[in-house]
Amino acid sequence: MTNKVSNDQTLRLGFRLPGQLRNLQWQATPRLAPADDEVEVEIKATGLNFRDIMYTLGLLSDEAVENGFVGPTLGLEFAGVVTRTGSEVTVFKPGDQVVGLGPASFSNRVLTKANALAAIPGHIGYAAAATIPSTFFTVYYALHYQARLQPGEKILIHGAAGGVGIAAIQIARWLGAEIYATVGSDEKRDFLRLMGIEHIHDSRSLSFAEEILLKTEHRGVDVVLNSLAGEAINRNFQVLKPFGRFLELGKRDFYENTHIGLRPFRNNISYFGIDADQLMQERPELTRQLLAT
Repeated sequence: MTNKVSNDQTLRLGFRLPGQLRNLQWQATPRLAPADDEVEVEIKATGLNFRDIMYTLGLLSDEAVENGFVGPTLGLEFAGVVTRTGSEVTVFKPGDQVVGLGPASFSNRVLTKANALAAIPGHIGYAAAATIPSTFFTVYYALHYQARLQPGEKILIHGAAGGVGIAAIQIARWLGAEIYATVGSDEKRDFLRLMGIEHIHDSRSLSFAEEILLKTEHRGVDVVLNSLAGEAINRNFQVLKPFGRFLELGKRDFYENTHIGLRPFRNNISYFGIDADQLMQERPELTRQLLAT
């Protein structure tokens, strides 16, 4: 299909009506020149995220997609080759192999800000590189920048067998933390055991809180990386030590305005809403620093 598209067109995956995956279609749009601070990249691989599926099925509110860096588009991470740069861009040139984040990256090319890109190390291929930005950027920002996770601290990672969870395990190990994890199936528990995780609990049961408190002599954990909704949030507060850090990845409770009491915060607990998409939109310089690191 790409052979039928002229060089002055950009081919993007999109849909006219949300609700079903069969509504997906390729849409040709005029090729635009990069703005002064933008880079045009010929895409070699694109990462598929749960956000893309939810957006296609109409399960994300307008509020959830309109205020972020990638906006109401499909695809947010990619790897490829720089083809053109804006007048203010000095760190990249045509021919550079890059990995990064940008809107509508299910496409043959993408325009994105230069601060949302990083060079691909020579030993990493395009497909592998395209899996890095969303998960590792989010986790590095959450665990290292916000939570300041320290060697010897305990961290509870929910949904630990997913993309973000696997990245969190790797970064938590790199930072020297002790890992507690939840997953929702026997297959995922087996997978975590193969990764060497010892403390594995059921994400579909609220018993994880009591089990972790029992294992830790009722001390709990220092950091929670949360993706569960509803009553699980209160159970997470139960397992947080004084001066613990709660990192919220899920969006459902935000948009449903779920209420939590202030009582847990008497123990100097910190609560962080983690949204890498909004971070890129509001803090471009911090985005550049974190992505480069």
